[in-house]
Amino acid sequence: MPFEFNIEDTSDPHSQLIRFLQQLEQLLQNMVLEQTVEGRPIHFVGNMRGYLREAYLEDTQPHFRILEGAVKDVEIEKLQRVGLTGASLRAKLAALVTLGQRVRDAIADALRYLLAQINSILGSISTATAGLADLISEFKDMLENCIDYVSGKN
Repeated sequence: MPFEFNIEDTSDPHSQLIRFLQQLEQLLQNMVLEQTVEGRPIHFVGNMRGYLREAYLEDTQPHFRILEGAVKDVEIEKLQRVGLTGASLRAKLAALVTLGQRVRDAIADALRYLLAQINSILGSISTATAGLADLISEFKDMLENCIDYVSGKN
């Protein structure tokens, strides 16, 4: 499953968000390096795989450590302001888990919704950490735009 959380336990939002980032890193790595999501193949338009691989390995993957450190240190008030605590965090994580479960059933449509929900959480993290999630968000957007949804291969 792309995302799994103990949704009911939002007592430590920092740990939940770091877990989100770790699972996102694994998802992006599988998509770029293995060209799979949940064991199902995905395809990129044109010759984008090489460019995506290079950008992921050189820039995006190392940035996850920086962002995890920032998330660990961000004040709880900043997380509260962007809906990354309590019921709001629980709802966002529940959406990720639910959409991740749908990936197994209908890869292309579910993947679009899953990536949109990831964008929502990354946007909030970016706001709370003074833009530190922007690089990862931009890579996710580029990756999303390069998936070949049209050819019917997904």
